[in-house]
This record gives sequence, C-alpha cells and structure tokens, in this order.
Amino acid sequence: MPKRKAVNYDTSLETNLRWGALVAALFMAFFVVLYGWGGYPRPLVVVNVVSLILCLLTLAAVRLGARSRFWAHVIILATYNSTVGMAVFSGGIASSGIVWLLVTPLVATLVTGRWGGVAWGIICMISVVGLYVWDEPLKSIELLSVSALDRLIDLLTSLMTMTVAVGVGETVRLRVLSQLNEARAQLQHLATIDPLTQVYNRRYFDVRASQVLSEAQDVAVLILDVDHFKSVNDRYGHAVGDRVLQILSQRLAGNLRERDVLARFGGEEFVILLPQTDAETALAVAERLRVRIGQEPFRIDEINVLITISIGVALCADASRISEGLRTLLFEADQALYAAKRNGRNRVEVFSAG
Repeated sequence: MPKRKAVNYDTSLETNLRWGALVAALFMAFFVVLYGWGGYPRPLVVVNVVSLILCLLTLAAVRLGARSRFWAHVIILATYNSTVGMAVFSGGIASSGIVWLLVTPLVATLVTGRWGGVAWGIICMISVVGLYVWDEPLKSIELLSVSALDRLIDLLTSLMTMTVAVGVGETVRLRVLSQLNEARAQLQHLATIDPLTQVYNRRYFDVRASQVLSEAQDVAVLILDVDHFKSVNDRYGHAVGDRVLQILSQRLAGNLRERDVLARFGGEEFVILLPQTDAETALAVAERLRVRIGQEPFRIDEINVLITISIGVALCADASRISEGLRTLLFEADQALYAAKRNGRNRVEVFSAG
C-alpha cells in the first residue's frame, strides 16, 4: 500500500490555493460570459475580466512554483474586486453581489491562513460599512438594477462556494487528525515496544509491573538469559544472533498467558511478569519455558542453532512485601538468575533469602 503523503499547514494551504484558483477562474469566466452575453453594463464586464486575469495569473504562477502566500492574496483580491466592483455599480449596500463578501474571509482562511482570513474579514467589514455610508452617492452611478435572477445567481454561486470551501477545510482537518492519530500510535509503539524483538521494552514493563504490584496480588517475576549467547554471535554473526532473539521472543510469547507481560531488558536478557501467580505455578511456567526453548533448534538460513536459557524467579506472595516494590523483585530475580548460571546454566532457580 503506497505511503500517504504527510499533510502540514503550508502544504494544505498550497493545495487549497491551487484548487481555489481553478474554481475562482471558472466562476469569473462564468460571470464574464454571463455579463458579456447578457448585455450587462461594460464596467461590470471589465471588473470581472480583470478578476479573471488575476485568477489565471495565479494559476500560472503557482504552477511555476512562485511564492504561494503572495498569490493566495492575489486570488482573494480577484474575488474581492469582482464583489465590490459589482456592488459599486449595482446598488451599493442593496446589491445582490454583496453576499460574496461573506465568502471572501472563509476562502481567504483556506488559502492564506488564519491571519490572512482575519485581515480579509476586516477588509470586508470595512467595505460593507463603506457601501452603507456611501449608499446615496453610489446610487448616482448605478448602472444596473438588481433583478430577482441576479439575486438567485449570486446566492446559489456563493452558497456553492461556501459549501465547497467548508468541505475542503473539513477534508484537510480530517486528514491532519488522521495523521496525528497515526503518529501518536507510532510514538506509543516506539515508547513501549522493543524494535528488534517486537516485545515490550523495559519502560513499559516497569510501568505495568508497578500497576500490578499496586493491586496487592500475587506476582512472580522471571528474568531469563540465553546461555553462551556471545558464542552464537561469534560463530554465526550478529545477524543470526538477532534472528535468534526474534525467534526466542516469539516462542516465549507463545507459551505465556494473555495477562503475562514479556519484555526485553537488553542484549539477550528478557523479563516476564506473571500476575496472579503463586510459587508453584511460577516455577512450572519457568520450567516449561526452559524445556520448550532448549528442545528444538532455531532454523535460520539453513543453519540450526540450538540454545538454552537460564531463568531466575522471584516471588511476591505476601501483601506485606508489596511496599518493597519492583526494584526488590528484579534484584531477587537477577540474583536467582546468577545462581542458575553458577550452577551449570540451562536451569531454573528461585530466589531464597537464606
């Protein structure tokens, strides 16, 4: 599946500008044709021709890689010029075209950014006030009395533009949110999963183990180590050694319960948290893992690698020991692991204070 291109603020503005310039050019061309063939006054045709030229220049400039922020304001200027020009010659504040001033800040936000939208919103508000204040003088230069058809066309086209603009903005927002969620999931994965073996890492283990201990339940901790792992690396290379660790982690995970937590502590050392587990069960689990790992060679690139593991077990079956915490349990399991290695490896040892 192809990797989806990342969307950031600037690229979304550039995309919006390309589409916005195209849509604006089509609208301007529509009004030029409508006004030209419909016998509208020449100044209205000229105003829209100028706006159409600005739209076409923007399309060409963006295609050639020109600075998009500047041309984004040019495209908004084109729509503003068409709207205000129409209003000046067709009744001022009573003009049907003035409805486009509602669309201008919205489109400006999509192509120039938040502050560009605010700036154009202020310009449009000042323009509306100006058209109201100069309403009487503008009537003296009125070239067109607005008809019901003019109002219908302006309302429909402005509503269409607003609908498209809102749809574009929502599409970009959803894409960005989706990518943020994906990034958050990836960061969560990186923060909790060991990249080589794809089991949990030390950080997650510490957090989860502390939670389990706080619930005052019987807990067992197993620390296991691959016997003579250095000789595997020396004989077959680190690539084979890495595959051994990957297969080992898969076999370990396949022999644990869903509530158990397997984590890589580093190197060839793994740790297992067994919640709600008494001493007898913990010892049985450890012995089963030791036997399962040692009884079948690891098949890697036509090479059979036989390994064994040593396991140290620490128990927390007494509620009074909960306060001693995870550090104590790990220390005890580590001491038991050292005992297993001292006693010949490929064995399980349970920590005993005595």
